[in-house]
Amino acid sequence: MASILNNIQKQVFFSLQRVQYSLCVLLFFSSVLASSFRAVNQFEVGGGTTLLMPRNTFNNGWGYGMDVGWNFSRKYGVHLTFGNAQVSGKETDSLRLIQSFVLGAELSFRRKDQAYGFTSIGIGSVSGEDNTLFVFGAGIKIPIRQHWLIRIELRDYHPEIGIPFVSFPKSQAAIQGTGGSRYLELRLGISRTLSGDR
Repeated sequence: MASILNNIQKQVFFSLQRVQYSLCVLLFFSSVLASSFRAVNQFEVGGGTTLLMPRNTFNNGWGYGMDVGWNFSRKYGVHLTFGNAQVSGKETDSLRLIQSFVLGAELSFRRKDQAYGFTSIGIGSVSGEDNTLFVFGAGIKIPIRQHWLIRIELRDYHPEIGIPFVSFPKSQAAIQGTGGSRYLELRLGISRTLSGDR
């Protein structure tokens, strides 16, 4: 009898979880569809330098990165980024090349002809990691000339959904278990917009 009640309790719990996830997805898409979608069809291409800060085993390392994005409205876009950094071991002289590919969605808080913030969430493949990582980002874009932007972004790489930026480096505020930050990355670059508004 106890096992039957336990199974019923588990089924109710998982059903409530599914309803909760469905409501979150529904709220997200309704807010996206309700917002003003003034199409800009703007592409961004850029590159710059990166500072990669591994959580353990390796020291910080400098590298370079490239970014390609499609902003299909003034607020929303999709970006693909590549990063390449060389880091050295903390206890040995070994060097390691860490490469990352990240595909993510970007939300911009755009104002015409002014610096504006943005945030992003995506998934990424990082060399040396067995699983795909969740990537959380926040940054600022600064227009410097027509069709040119300075792009500054801080990214946090997690093996599971965690609390970005506060769980690095000790995972004290992250969801306990296998969660926690793996890498923190600071990117500084210049981007060129290929069409549409700045």
